[in-house]
Amino acid sequence: MIKKILHQISNTIFPKMCIGCMERSIPNDQGHFCVYCLSEIPFTDHFSSPNQNLMCERLYGRLPVNFAVALLYFSEGNIVQNMMHLFKYKSEIYIGQQLGDIIGSRIMEGTITSIPEIVLPVPMHAQKKLVKGFNQSAIIGQRIAEKIGASFSDDFLVKIIPTSSQTSKNKMERMDNLRHTFSITPEGIEAIKDKHILIVDDTVTTGATVEACGKLILKNGAKEISVACAALAY
Repeated sequence: MIKKILHQISNTIFPKMCIGCMERSIPNDQGHFCVYCLSEIPFTDHFSSPNQNLMCERLYGRLPVNFAVALLYFSEGNIVQNMMHLFKYKSEIYIGQQLGDIIGSRIMEGTITSIPEIVLPVPMHAQKKLVKGFNQSAIIGQRIAEKIGASFSDDFLVKIIPTSSQTSKNKMERMDNLRHTFSITPEGIEAIKDKHILIVDDTVTTGATVEACGKLILKNGAKEISVACAALAY
């Protein structure tokens, strides 16, 4: 009885916000989206087909993966674009945390049988992270790691050269922009050896960034890699 009363008080004082709009509160036991946003959210089916989906097709022939999944589809003007904008540019970190929880839960509840041992987020250059205050991929990745029982590090994989924005570039331009951009620390090389690594990104467009990170991880001794992201552009 007391627990129920405390739960109701908590809901009143600290309401759980819909991560689709960050405008409407929802009961703590009713998912992550309000009814308005839920009707518009374009979820993928990747967690029921983690080896045969649009993300896998995006990486086919470029990066060998155990599995590759995205939670949502991102397109110009849709609700996912608005949600990711709030997360990345308005510092609504709560959105990224909740997305990481959902992805982690779906990995455990879906058809994926080989659970990664280490989660590594796509890194952000130290100077940019200092200005921004956080790495959005790390926010998502840390919560995924907690859900799947994996280790997490935001230090093993590093971005040593700042690059210009990838947004307006095509696939070849993105790869050129990322060439020799990432590195793995000595501690990271030791840790990833013979391990299944999950690379986490917030949004995947051409896949050039996760391809560059994945090739480097495999080159430095990882047994295999998988990829997970919050949103996949289509």
